[in-house]
Amino acid sequence: MRSSVHSMTVTRKIILALISSTALLNGCASSNLFSTPPVTVGIALNPTAASVQVSQTKQFTATVLHAANTGVSWQVNGTAGGDSTHGTIDANGLFTAPAQAPTPATVTVTAIAQADSP
Repeated sequence: MRSSVHSMTVTRKIILALISSTALLNGCASSNLFSTPPVTVGIALNPTAASVQVSQTKQFTATVLHAANTGVSWQVNGTAGGDSTHGTIDANGLFTAPAQAPTPATVTVTAIAQADSP
């Protein structure tokens, strides 16, 4: 990562952490003999990687698939909403880079599905 006195780039990498952002939901049929297979709730993230200048913003979107509840919660480096060292992200997915690039200058933004039923 290059930096200079006048400009510093902070790289943001989105990692699709489907284990932490996926839920298995079971469907039911009208008979005990038949049931629908479990539905896997997924999340489509956009963008999947980005570079953000310090103190600047980047909009991320998360689309929850196969669920009635399409809400998500956001984390930066495993912290809900992020922090001043690594950047913050609001409930709408707007990421704000920190005033100084963290070391290392790569952070992970994660969307976690709040899915309750298909």
